[in-house]
Amino acid sequence: MSAVDPTPPSVLIVEGDPWVRDMLSEMLLSVRCDARLQVCADGSQALSALSSKPDLIIAARELAGVDGLDLLRKVRAKGPGLPFILMSNRSDSASVHEVLPLHPTAYLSKPLNLDNLRKRLEELLLAVGEEIACPVPALQPGASLPAYLEQRRATADGGPLLADVQVAIKRALNPQGLNKLGSTQSMNLILGMTLKRSARLSDPLLAQHAAGYWDLSLHTAEYGRTLARMLELDEGRCYCAGLLHCLGDLAVLRCLQEWRLAGGELDERDVQQSLDEFGAAFGSALRTRWRLPLALRELIAAIYQLGGGVYSREILAMNLAGQLSRLPAEQGLEKVASGKTARLLKLGLPELNRLRKVDNPEVKPQEEPPVAEAEAPS
Repeated sequence: MSAVDPTPPSVLIVEGDPWVRDMLSEMLLSVRCDARLQVCADGSQALSALSSKPDLIIAARELAGVDGLDLLRKVRAKGPGLPFILMSNRSDSASVHEVLPLHPTAYLSKPLNLDNLRKRLEELLLAVGEEIACPVPALQPGASLPAYLEQRRATADGGPLLADVQVAIKRALNPQGLNKLGSTQSMNLILGMTLKRSARLSDPLLAQHAAGYWDLSLHTAEYGRTLARMLELDEGRCYCAGLLHCLGDLAVLRCLQEWRLAGGELDERDVQQSLDEFGAAFGSALRTRWRLPLALRELIAAIYQLGGGVYSREILAMNLAGQLSRLPAEQGLEKVASGKTARLLKLGLPELNRLRKVDNPEVKPQEEPPVAEAEAPS
């Protein structure tokens, strides 16, 4: 395969996990939007797909039927030239040495280092400095922005490269994954979804909004994790809820960029109205489509407001995390401390002051009230 070949490349993806398949497809199309993808769930399907002569194969080693290593053997038996990226849960030296004689283009251990994978794909699919401009379908005559967003709500994949977040969240919430990776590494996977990678919006107006939402998401996640540690709750789940709660807004921003690229007009007022009207709906649709656990959805909803009924401590923690993350740095904490959530958690102004200092070291702690004013009524 040549990176300068004018024919769009054909890429075969072979992966049993649907989340990882989606992530790989999303990443490939973000590198080469014109790539022709074939996606298989097992090795037997992949063997049949070889007849189409793909330009690149990305396959998991652990597959049902014919595993990825056998698939690589069959490909190499026909010649050494076809690029083949093999992914595996096995990174021990014996497993690696077993693969090396077959000369894979890359042997990537899971969880995948997504930055390294992207660099590999760019090397294989793009000439140096090349950018692929894929045409965007023109808008239908008379199309309105609200109607366009309503149509996209059911099919939007999320914010830019959110498939990365999908697979990271799944690993963090999967008990087996946590046992295997450790909670710290699972959380690091999510921390790796940095602003530069996750907010790829070419329009400056939309990119500015995306930066704000990612900052808010990360801020809420840190507050949620710190509160969970203080209250002896599930840190991973609280962190995930904080990170995910703005994904609907990011999905709207991505669709707004598609609208503009298709020829639609857009100004700051349109952006803000679209976020206000569709942010929550896009987020709900995404979380349902991703089949996130109900408990996690409830924590995400709690960031915005408390519902009726009895509140778990996790629900209260995430509601408080949402209040703190949205509070301007110069604003005092008295109102939060006197509110329902803080009172139910039995967290007063001194505790909230310390919490704010931990999560925002640059914020000067506000002065605590005199002891006489802080005494509980008799």
